[in-house]
Amino acid sequence: GDHRDLHSFPTRRSSDLDILGLLNNREADEGRKLEQFVANALKPSFHTLLFGYIDNMELADTDVYRRAGIDRRLFSKIRSNPNYHPSKQTALALSLALHLSKEQTEEMLASAGHALSQSMVRDIIILFCIEHQIYDLHDVNEILAHFEQPVFGAVL
Repeated sequence: GDHRDLHSFPTRRSSDLDILGLLNNREADEGRKLEQFVANALKPSFHTLLFGYIDNMELADTDVYRRAGIDRRLFSKIRSNPNYHPSKQTALALSLALHLSKEQTEEMLASAGHALSQSMVRDIIILFCIEHQIYDLHDVNEILAHFEQPVFGAVL
């Protein structure tokens, strides 16, 4: 093996290749690539999707949160905080209230950090309801209850 001590290696001189400069440039380049990647990959937020649907469908907020069985305070919190991530239950209730398709519902859930799972009976029932355009929460709750699955809360 090589048994030279550290003193026998050449010391760094200003004329040597600027390793630190290269590393900093590489980090800056990686940083730019990361920023570009994030900008290209970023999908709309839950807030953007929800209020985009409400506006496009020309619905009143009150109609939406009532159909979803959500109280005004929670809906107001969602409206006032663009970074709010609702529970899966709330995101699903709003998707049903808006009569969204399976794809739109999955996008809404994903934007809030949730997903429908085909490994969960409740989620499969909700998918069935969406695919068969059963959007009324009373009807959805009846079907969920029949299969002894948790129902949606406070439906007015």
